[in-house]
Amino acid sequence: MKELINNLLYYDYTIWYYINVLWRNPFLDLLVPFIRNQWTWAPLYVFLLSYLLMNHKKNGALWCVFFLLTFAISDQISAHFLKEFFQRTRPCFDTHFANICKLIVPCGGGYSFPSSHAANHFSLAVFTAITLENKGKWIWTVAIFWGKRGYLRRYPRFPRKLGG
Repeated sequence: MKELINNLLYYDYTIWYYINVLWRNPFLDLLVPFIRNQWTWAPLYVFLLSYLLMNHKKNGALWCVFFLLTFAISDQISAHFLKEFFQRTRPCFDTHFANICKLIVPCGGGYSFPSSHAANHFSLAVFTAITLENKGKWIWTVAIFWGKRGYLRRYPRFPRKLGG
């Protein structure tokens, strides 16, 4: 078991090094902070909630309640249960990586695994795709793109942090 854990850590560190050092991209270094910014996506959420409330009245209001409940549950599980359980140090605070970490966003505090932002966006994407699936074939394409937003959380982090 110890050998398995050591192998996982080796691959985790190696992949992190490739993604964050060898495969750095100046264009993504400019783009990713914008995409990761919570306020970038606020208009989408406001539009979605407003559209459903105006066009679907009671069912729209019910959908909005469950949308917000999905967010709250995802956030609480990732931030208050999983992070405390795994207690994964952020790479910018990790002694192996602190000197080579080039941050494009502030490091943040607390533990890093899982990414609550990624978990929240992914849970909202899945909820939206499942509940609005009959509204059009395009919904899964949008949900996959929306869920992939969580992938961009990987820039200053460890690969296995993508679990959230």
